Amino acid sequence: MCLQTKTGDPGIKFRQRRKGAIIYLALNKHVTTYLFKTIALVHKNYLIKQ
Repeated sequence: MCLQTKTGDPGIKFRQRRKGAIIYLALNKHVTTYLFKTIALVHKNYLIKQ
């Protein structure tokens, strides 16, 4: 799979995009885990208060 770009070399841009996607997914996983834990904690506290 090769993406042709207007700048010329298709390989560099594709590699950069793939690297960016990997970083994005890693961050996204971390953020999702953090949000899930926070929501679980808030939900638990909410249930205790009722």
